[in-house]
Amino acid sequence: MGSTVPSCLEQELTEEEFLNELCHRSRCGVLLDLHNLDTNSFNHGFSAIEFLDNLDLANVTEIHIAGGAPLMGYHTDSHTGPVLEPVWALLEHVVPLATNLRGVTFEFHESSYAHLGEGGILEQVERARAIVGVCHTSPEPGYDVAAVVSKGGCRSDALTMDGAEAAER
Repeated sequence: MGSTVPSCLEQELTEEEFLNELCHRSRCGVLLDLHNLDTNSFNHGFSAIEFLDNLDLANVTEIHIAGGAPLMGYHTDSHTGPVLEPVWALLEHVVPLATNLRGVTFEFHESSYAHLGEGGILEQVERARAIVGVCHTSPEPGYDVAAVVSKGGCRSDALTMDGAEAAER
């Protein structure tokens, strides 16, 4: 899920209907960015849960979670700091229904590393893994929760649950 597209008066499909139809016709999956959804729902005044309830979550193959910061009365999708509690609640809502989920990524901007530290990053990954583990007790090979550092808008260095660095993305 990307940035919110402004509603048009003569819009044929909602964003959720469009994504459902796209996945149905193309058999592609959805990368669901829950922090982006939480940010958009706050900034544009809609219910993130209602959005999720209208989205076929069986199409979700990857979830991104992140932290952010308020700015001038709005929420920003800045990938700064730990994951916010409303985003954790969305993850708990989605995971049991995302039957084809292959992984969860904690995204954070490199400027947050000093604040989070490796221990704080791993805490975020462990919390996500615990949520996923409750619902998906037998993940298929290749399934994991990882942390990914954003450097100036580009992804780099993934840190897996065991602290090992994965290949650069």
